[in-house]
Amino acid sequence: PIGTPGPPGEHSQSVLMTPVPTSPQPSRSEVPQMSPSRRTSNVPVPKLSVESDSIGPRTRWQYIKEEAVPTCRQINRSKAFLLIMFVALLFALFFPDLWILVDRPTNVDLDVLLTLVFLMFVFEFVVQCIAGRHTYVGSFFFYMDILGGLSLLLDLNYIGIQALIQSAGD
Repeated sequence: PIGTPGPPGEHSQSVLMTPVPTSPQPSRSEVPQMSPSRRTSNVPVPKLSVESDSIGPRTRWQYIKEEAVPTCRQINRSKAFLLIMFVALLFALFFPDLWILVDRPTNVDLDVLLTLVFLMFVFEFVVQCIAGRHTYVGSFFFYMDILGGLSLLLDLNYIGIQALIQSAGD
């Protein structure tokens, strides 16, 4: 329409409909191509999956992040794991003294049991480090677990620390 009446008292406006000129689209052959030296496709693609596909296998860090961290968190929150580790802690604290009270002729069986407890502590330490790498590693409990694990080694006869202490006292 050339003119439309407006509200009373206003002048009419004229509207002309004219097409907007467009530039012709270049054909595919006219589009400038990127030279092969400027392409970024030579950058290595990150490895995302275990299967051998076009992208490649997962890296070790991606495996830890995607599968080991949730598994370790699940283990760490398990009531059974917490109970087992609590019993192992009590065992490590009181069994060497109980062994002295019982007056066993050899400490071989105590060494075997304490070695198993030490391995359980090492497993718990690794689980804690993987599950809580941002909160556990470097914390007070991190260093206390290291100190506690190393102090457990003092009770093992095959390490030879007790023999050194006894020979130094003689």
